[in-house]
Amino acid sequence: MPNETPTTIVEAQYPQVKSVESGFAILGLAATFVAGVQAQVMTISINTTRKEQTIKICFINGLFMGGLILDLVASFLAFLTARWLQRLSAEERSKLEEIFTDKSSPRKNDEEQPAIDEQELQKQQQQQQQQQQEDLFDRILHFWLSFSLFSSMPLLVLGVMCMAAGIGNMF
Repeated sequence: MPNETPTTIVEAQYPQVKSVESGFAILGLAATFVAGVQAQVMTISINTTRKEQTIKICFINGLFMGGLILDLVASFLAFLTARWLQRLSAEERSKLEEIFTDKSSPRKNDEEQPAIDEQELQKQQQQQQQQQQEDLFDRILHFWLSFSLFSSMPLLVLGVMCMAAGIGNMF
């Protein structure tokens, strides 16, 4: 194994985390490209003189501007998420890979699951108590961070929809 680099070891150990990481990097690149295209399309309607401006053109420009902002935010969040996934420690990557594996594996019936021993039951009870003790602010903060990290795709879709609506109203 002397020829293996640290990145190949990480890719081999955590394939789902690496897949999500590269997916967000590609999404960030795509959002940046869409924002550039949208900025170019916006120049068609933004360069109208004051006399030629109507409510319809102002509406179209608003759609283009809103879509452009959404695309830029989506790009920023996608790159931020990709970078965050790159910065995870080995322990954090392992935990995330475990969560991804649990979510992607099919659920088994209760009958097929092995009986839980006393230690496992105590661990689960302690985890539930810790979760209940976690205060409201921490739960809100964790929800907001996870929502922010994974909201780049819906924002990109909304931005593209704004651009499509603007183009549709132009002609």
